[in-house]
Amino acid sequence: CETAINDIAEFKVKILTVTVESIFQSRSLRKEYSLMTNDSLNLQVMKSNGLTNIATNDSDFERVDWLKVWKP
Repeated sequence: CETAINDIAEFKVKILTVTVESIFQSRSLRKEYSLMTNDSLNLQVMKSNGLTNIATNDSDFERVDWLKVWKP
């Protein structure tokens, strides 16, 4: 576990905070884009932080018009 934490620090990855407000705000995205709870929460955190790109094989994100989906 400690090695993984050190690896994250080396990659200069920023870990974003999930707030209670984000959880409540994600409900509208869940309904608008027919997403699962976890997906809508990820999307809300991205939206709140101005992120518009995601690398995923989850095709559900393709329904989000403002999001660019990158398939690894």
